[in-house]
Amino acid sequence: ALGRNAQIAKDIISLVDRVERKLNGRVIG
Repeated sequence: ALGRNAQIAKDIISLVDRVERKLNGRVIG
């Protein structure tokens, strides 16, 4: 169970990182 949770957490972090990079690339504001 812990292994799955850790993998899911890594996937979520990677997805968030991609979104942040996309937003930063567009330079909103």
